[in-house]
Amino acid sequence: MKRRCVAGVRLLGAISLAAAVTRARVAAAQPTTAPPAPPPTNAQPAEPPPPKNDDVPKAPPNVSPEVEIGDDYDEGQRTQEPGAQSPARPDVGAASDPPRKVDESDPDKKFTVSGWVEGFYQWNFNRPGNGISTYRGYDTRHNSITVQNAVIDVGFRAHDLLARVALQIGHGPAAIYAAEPDLAGAEGANESNAQLWRYLQRASLGWQPTKTFLLELGIFPSTTGVETIAVKDNWNWSRSTASVLLPNYHAGVRASYNVGDRVDIFTALINGWDTITDDNDEKSVIAGVHYRLKEKLTVSGSYFGGVERSAGAPEGRAWRHGIETWAQLDATKWLSVAADSSAGFEDTKFGKAWWTSVAAYVRVRYAKWLFTAFRFDRTWEDTAANGLGESEAILIPMKHVTSLTGTFDVRPVNGLSFRLEYRHDEAHRPLYFRGDTLEGNGSAEAPYVPNARFQNTALLGATAWF
Repeated sequence: MKRRCVAGVRLLGAISLAAAVTRARVAAAQPTTAPPAPPPTNAQPAEPPPPKNDDVPKAPPNVSPEVEIGDDYDEGQRTQEPGAQSPARPDVGAASDPPRKVDESDPDKKFTVSGWVEGFYQWNFNRPGNGISTYRGYDTRHNSITVQNAVIDVGFRAHDLLARVALQIGHGPAAIYAAEPDLAGAEGANESNAQLWRYLQRASLGWQPTKTFLLELGIFPSTTGVETIAVKDNWNWSRSTASVLLPNYHAGVRASYNVGDRVDIFTALINGWDTITDDNDEKSVIAGVHYRLKEKLTVSGSYFGGVERSAGAPEGRAWRHGIETWAQLDATKWLSVAADSSAGFEDTKFGKAWWTSVAAYVRVRYAKWLFTAFRFDRTWEDTAANGLGESEAILIPMKHVTSLTGTFDVRPVNGLSFRLEYRHDEAHRPLYFRGDTLEGNGSAEAPYVPNARFQNTALLGATAWF
């Protein structure tokens, strides 16, 4: 009997030990805390607790110290990525757009570098003997492989202060600065002309005391028009006639203010229209507004005013008024459209001189890397004339110029674009060159004399950026 009791006790102990081991293994496999009981079947799921104030996401405004000068602006807001939908103009707080590649070692001190290069081969079917495709802005050389523009862009931010310098070289800079005043020097003072400034695309200092306000001083690109200097940011390779001839850059002071997430307003006091060193006693002004709606629609309008004739010009001290508007709609993922227009006038001693221009754009996206873009543009001008004389043209020395452009854009990788473009230009009287029998030799004393009303060109170009 005693042996049976001992055996029973041992058996119970073994069973208890086995049960304890099993419970331990099960407990180790389960979470340390039991899940809450499921809600009743007729109850709604509980909403998450509201976030703390510090956790509420805030969309950065266009002019914001949160949007660093090194942000991927070109990829994110204008070209976005290969297959971008929009070439929309930059935010008016341009000191906060590229360059990129920010050094994060010091959150209050950032140094950035970016750049791009553009090269092309063009064939002009007029076969001009001087090799010039005129009134095209940057792609002006027939039957030549050439560099249109090469740019290095450096930016710096320290707390609320910003600095920006962009250097450039190529056919583009020569065209951009073609209207820069040619001012003589003297003993102890240098001359000022296009040769001095053409290698500088931008040089500006900025002060941004708040997220919504930016003040800039220096040389900066113009905010006029939907098209920009860089090919990578446009739908077509070439630029429309009016886009080339309207202001490309300014020197002065510019202030911009962000009103909410959709509206920017900006104003500037500048030396003049494509003028770094002023050649008269007056200063010019710019004011405008930039509106965005849900990243689908962008609308911009601006006013430009100032005396743009040089001191002593026969037209007198005529104040030039100019208005420029553009809109862009990204209708679907595969279709985007845009329109651009400008108009202006001067009341000169010879009467009223005026111009107006329109441009329409369509871009179709077939794949993330493949696009076609089409553009129609037309520019009209009427110079003033009376018994005292005739005014010099503001944009073009004729009644009208029309262009049709079609572009294939292939972007195999991010930061690289190949483009094939065909363009037709036509004027109401000879404006272009054809053949070898040209009058003049291209000098200031004997300029080439146009002998063709139209020109047709084919272009193959490539642009890369980082």
